[in-house]
Amino acid sequence: MRMIPVVLFAWVAASAQTIDCLPRPVGSGTALHVSQRDGMTALVWWCDKATHWAPQTVVGTMGVAQMAQAATSLSAADDPLGFAREMLAASSSPLSDALAAFRIEAYWDHAHHKPADPVFVVAANAGRPTRPAYAVADGVRTTRQDGTAQVGSTCACRRQAFIEGRTVYCAFDTTPRVAVCSRQP
Repeated sequence: MRMIPVVLFAWVAASAQTIDCLPRPVGSGTALHVSQRDGMTALVWWCDKATHWAPQTVVGTMGVAQMAQAATSLSAADDPLGFAREMLAASSSPLSDALAAFRIEAYWDHAHHKPADPVFVVAANAGRPTRPAYAVADGVRTTRQDGTAQVGSTCACRRQAFIEGRTVYCAFDTTPRVAVCSRQP
């Protein structure tokens, strides 16, 4: 994990980028992948967004001494993610055309490392074989029951999902309806 802070700030100069999460080990490998070319560094990793893995691709340039200083600052930060966001916000260098193109190339170079999206099924319902289903109208989940969903059916959270607190509602068939779904280990 010591290398992550060193490499993480190789892109600090690129201000048109955001960070949703810091890289961390995923499954049997690491979620952090590095590409370098023509003085540019790209980092690709994935953030767990509850229903899927979202890509993070950041690019930029930085010398070895600058990376060491940034790594020291990140390691000492109480809130590393907040510190990383502040570092990006403080940077005034624009994202050049070359960096933007390299960012896309780096993502596609490492896209095969993306973890599989989590599997969701219609959640158990106190021993009942079905769970209430709710229609979706104009991109909003209605609160009135519209049929039922079979407990254990596979959910299509990537297609349609609503996260309300700790409850996840996902599509479970081809109709515009959702039901409470639970993430499988």
